[in-house]
Amino acid sequence: MVQTAIHTAIKNVLKARFFRLDNPKIKAMIMYSGGADSLALAKGLLESTTHQILIHHVIIKNNEKRDDFQLQMLEEQMKFLRNNCRKFELIKSTFEMQIGNKAGGLDISLSLFMGARACLALNNNISLIHTGHLLRTAPTDMYEGIAVMNSVFTNKRFKPIWLCPLRGLNAASAKKEIYKSIGKKGLELTVSCREPKFNNGKFESCLSCHACKTRATAIKELDWSQSLVK
Repeated sequence: MVQTAIHTAIKNVLKARFFRLDNPKIKAMIMYSGGADSLALAKGLLESTTHQILIHHVIIKNNEKRDDFQLQMLEEQMKFLRNNCRKFELIKSTFEMQIGNKAGGLDISLSLFMGARACLALNNNISLIHTGHLLRTAPTDMYEGIAVMNSVFTNKRFKPIWLCPLRGLNAASAKKEIYKSIGKKGLELTVSCREPKFNNGKFESCLSCHACKTRATAIKELDWSQSLVK
C-alpha cells in the first residue's frame, strides 16, 4: 500500500489522542456525505487501522434536493471501498426539513447530532466519530458542532471523541492530496456540486457553484480530465 498524506494525517491525529491504530476493539463511526473528502477519509481509515469501522450516511431531504443525487453514487462508492479495502458496516439515517432553502443550520452540526444519536441507538459503544472537515472549516462552525454533539450526551456516562483527521492536511494542497488518495476511479464516483440540476430524468452538476470550482481547480493542477468535475 502506497502511503499518502491522508494516511499520515490519520496516524498523527490518532496517536495524538493515544489511540492505537492496530486495536481491533476500537469502534469508529465515519460521518459519510458521499463527497471525495469522506471517501478519502473512509479509505484511509480502513487502510491505516484495524478499527471496527461503521460508515454512517445521513440522507438530507430539503429544498436543495441533493439527496437522490448523492444516493445515486453511494452504492458504487461502497463497492469501491469493499473491493479496495476491508470489511466495514454501512448504516443510513434520514433528516427531513422542507422549510426554506437549507437544512435548518450548519451541515457540521446536523452531522454530529445524527452521529451522536446513532451512537446512543447503538448502545453508546462507539469510541470515535470521524468527520471529513478540512482546516478551512471556520472555528465558529466547529464550536457549534461540538456543542450540539455534547448536548446529546448530557448526563451520559460515556461520550465518543470527535476527530477530524483531514484538518491535518496542508490547506493549500488538501484537495489534491484527497483526490490522489482515491485516484481517478474513486473521484469519478463522487459528487461535489452544491446546486445539481435535474435534466432529462437525471441529475447533472451545475459546474458553477463554489464546490464545482474548487474541484475544477484541483483537477487542473493534477492535470486530470475536467470530465471529473461534478
